[in-house]
Parts: sequence; C-alpha cells; structure tokens
Amino acid sequence: MSEILAIDDDRYLALERSWIQGVNYRVKLYEIDLRGATNVLARDDLAQGKPYRPVTKRLVSDLSSFRPPAQNLESLAWGPRLADGTCTLVIGSDDNFDQGEATQFLAFAATGCP
Repeated sequence: MSEILAIDDDRYLALERSWIQGVNYRVKLYEIDLRGATNVLARDDLAQGKPYRPVTKRLVSDLSSFRPPAQNLESLAWGPRLADGTCTLVIGSDDNFDQGEATQFLAFAATGCP
C-alpha cells in the first residue's frame, strides 16, 4: 500500500504498488469502503479469534496497463474541480534518483469525490 486518500468518512482510494525484477511495476487503484465492516480499533477481537466483517475492496483501475508504463506511483491527491463538476484525481511518482525512471503526474477526471 503506497497511499490512501479519503473520498468521505467511509470510503477511501488505496494505491497498491509492487515491483518485480524482470516484470516491472504493478500498480492498482482500489476503492475501500468501511461501511458494514467491524471496527477493530483498540479491540482484542482478532487476537481472540472472534468473527469480524472485513472492509469491501473494489478495483477502480489497473494502472499497470498504461502506456508508457506507470512507474513508481506512490501519491494520491484531489486536484481542482472541472467545469462539469467532476473532480481531478492526481497520481504521482518519483524517479528514485534513477536515470532509468521518470517523475510522473497522471490526472484523471473522477466522479463521486468530495
């Protein structure tokens, strides 16, 4: 998990990223919804084996398929609202001080945002 960005009090965007030598970066953007999940904050329920309800997780986009390929994506931010009322979601990366990588900023129109 590289980054989490709030949509509202119950929903978040989560950026999951991995890198495998010879395969490259794998980056997926998920919506996480806490509604209906068991709140386990400061509780011993999990350690005691009590049943719980997990958060729901929905794939929003597999950014691994972008061309040119997404690299070290690790930041999420809400950008300006567009003229039609949709928001801008900005996803950023850094180059890790590596000449073979690039700093990237990707911007997407998004609905259902704050």
